[in-house]
Amino acid sequence: MRMRLFLMSCLAFTLAACGTLPSVSMMPAPPGAVAAQTTLDERALLGVELSYKAANSLATEAAHAGFVDAGLAVKIAALDNRLFATLKRARVAYASANAASYGAAIAEASPLVSEIWALVAGTGRADRGR
Repeated sequence: MRMRLFLMSCLAFTLAACGTLPSVSMMPAPPGAVAAQTTLDERALLGVELSYKAANSLATEAAHAGFVDAGLAVKIAALDNRLFATLKRARVAYASANAASYGAAIAEASPLVSEIWALVAGTGRADRGR
């Protein structure tokens, strides 16, 4: 009787040990790699934030200086709103560690910044014929 109990407990232990073991792909990345990726993500977000602030300041100053007419101001405002919404999505994706949404938002922000700069840069005095 004891032998049967012993064999059954060995069998149960063996089966329990054969459960799902973590594979190499499921192992966490080394801390250095995680820190490096986090630093890159933070720098990307900081770059987009600073680009947004610079484009916004440029557009505001150009409007105050009288270089931007009403039609162009509407276009710039629409781009600025889209850029701000994209930046908010990037912040939320970063905070929730959603890499796909974060990358998409960062990639979407850069062309919007370029569009604002291009619209404002085309309004200088040389372009107005003064």
